[in-house]
Amino acid sequence: MRRSVAAQIAPYDLVITPATATTAPPLGLYSPAQPVDDALAWTARMFRPAPFAGLFNTTGQPAIALPTGLSAARLPVAVQLVARLGEEALLLQAARVVEQAFPFACTSLEA
Repeated sequence: MRRSVAAQIAPYDLVITPATATTAPPLGLYSPAQPVDDALAWTARMFRPAPFAGLFNTTGQPAIALPTGLSAARLPVAVQLVARLGEEALLLQAARVVEQAFPFACTSLEA
């Protein structure tokens, strides 16, 4: 799987994806108190909001998620950058460019 994913992204300097598929879920959705039918249902509920990171976490491609601002509902949104194997320096350089283009601080959530 690692070689296959590496081959797919090899033609590109970087791949950019959303960090998550949705904005933040409702508070308590992932509480241990929430009922779960079985392990498959739990896995689906846990990974549905963030389907993009798992592939790269599993296969070892260098990746980073960066906050870029707030949605219309004032919830944080972010992007994920992914580089080829061994290209951590390029990934961090690109992350710096994104951070400069989209300055974001926790204080942005206040008000």
